[in-house]
Amino acid sequence: MKRRLYLRALVGFMSLCVASSLGGCGKNGTSESSGTISGGSSLENVSKQTVEPSMDPAKVVDSGECGKNVTWALDEDGLLLVSGSGAMQSYEYYENYAPWHEKRAGIKTVVVRNGVTSLGYYSFRDCANMTAVTIPDSVTSIGNGAFIGCKSLSAVTIPDSVTTIGLSAFQDCKSLTSLIVPDSVTSVGSSLAYGCTRLESVTLPKKLKCVDFGFFTDCESLTDITIPESVTGIGMGAFSGCKSLKTITVPARVTSIGDSAFSGCTNLTGITLPDSLTVIGTSAFFNCTSLSEITIPQNVTSVGREAFYHWTSGQTIKVKGKSEAPESWNAEWLLDSEAEVVFNA
Repeated sequence: MKRRLYLRALVGFMSLCVASSLGGCGKNGTSESSGTISGGSSLENVSKQTVEPSMDPAKVVDSGECGKNVTWALDEDGLLLVSGSGAMQSYEYYENYAPWHEKRAGIKTVVVRNGVTSLGYYSFRDCANMTAVTIPDSVTSIGNGAFIGCKSLSAVTIPDSVTTIGLSAFQDCKSLTSLIVPDSVTSVGSSLAYGCTRLESVTLPKKLKCVDFGFFTDCESLTDITIPESVTGIGMGAFSGCKSLKTITVPARVTSIGDSAFSGCTNLTGITLPDSLTVIGTSAFFNCTSLSEITIPQNVTSVGREAFYHWTSGQTIKVKGKSEAPESWNAEWLLDSEAEVVFNA
């Protein structure tokens, strides 16, 4: 239990630290109570210029700027409309919040209009009652933590125009049941769907290089996933706590499996490791008690401490091409494991 809590805290903390080092672009430029926007535009003018016909200007409760050429308006029904051209402003996790942050509890739907090219860092952070979002084809990037903590968001469509998704983009979206990342996406940050406890199915882009740390940590409803053949590494805690995951094939190009990558996958019954694999991290298969056996490929030169922790006497670890564990493997790679080890398998 202590190990699971430590991993969750570590992955979450790393996500926020990396995001903080990358994010934040100045002040929000919004006056929420005066009905005016920095630069002298009136609320009435913004309403006329930026809202769609479906948003009654009389219902607008607040509005302002959220980018050099991007504006926003929020109505009394909970519709947040983002309009304009170019990139949204980016915000930070602990300060310099999005201008609608104080009113986030009342946001139910977000519509980003065509012309906006990016969703800024932490734009819709903790909009816990938001159930739907529309992302237009003009958007090419989704920033770090853009939807982190949107606990009621049950579905999202990422358009084919998107090429980059930042870290923790959908972290703790606890109502999200499926996620399709289109093949247009070439870069995905860590902790993509960390803590999405209802997530059942995922489609990853064909050009993805790494299933990075915390990608699917604690996605306890995820039953199966296909890792693209382009992937060369599986990061720390990538599938940790995926209690419903049953089978998985690690692609032929993967050379490393990170620390705790599959720890706590208690219902995993089958996994295939490729001949390309050279590194198995610390606690990589911690408490994978439903696996009857696993085969360590011949080219593995490093196995971390307690890689097979809590394995029982009914489980088997087969080691290819070796008569004993090499010195390069951690001396405690079998710590607290009762599994049978078969060398030269």
